[in-house]
Amino acid sequence: MISNTSDNISIQTEPTQVKSFNSRFMLIGVVVLIIAGVAGFLLWRTSSNNAVAASNATVITITAKDTMFDLSTITVKVGQPVTIRLVNADDMDHQFSVNDLNVHSDQIGPNQTTEVTFTPSQIGDYEFICSYSHHAQLGMVGTLKVVK
Repeated sequence: MISNTSDNISIQTEPTQVKSFNSRFMLIGVVVLIIAGVAGFLLWRTSSNNAVAASNATVITITAKDTMFDLSTITVKVGQPVTIRLVNADDMDHQFSVNDLNVHSDQIGPNQTTEVTFTPSQIGDYEFICSYSHHAQLGMVGTLKVVK
C-alpha cells in the first residue's frame, strides 16, 4: 500500500489485486488462443481431407434441362470418392440430391454449374432427384448404383 499525505491527497493501491487481475486476463487470453488454434487445426484438417478426396474422385457430369436429367443411371464404386458435376442448361433452378446418402449439391440457377463430392460406403441402388420445388414429381429422378 502506498500512501501520500502531502496536500491532503491520499492514494492507495493494492499491488496484489492488480497482479491478480493481470494474471486472470493473461490466462483468459492464453485459453482463447489455444481454443482458436485447435479449431483452426480441425478446420484445416477437414478441408485438407475433402480436397484430397475431391482430387482423387471420379467426376461424373450430369446436365439438367427441361426438368430432366440427361443421365438416368449413374454407376460408382463403393469406397471410391465421386464428384457429381451438375450443369444447369435450363431456365430454372436445379439441385442434385441423393437423400438416402445425405448428398445434396448447392441449388443453382440457369447456366450455372456446381459440384458435390462424396464417398459411398454401401453397395446398393439409391434414387437421385432434383430436390428443387416439385421437379422430382415431374420426372427429374434417376438411380445411383453403388457397386463393388
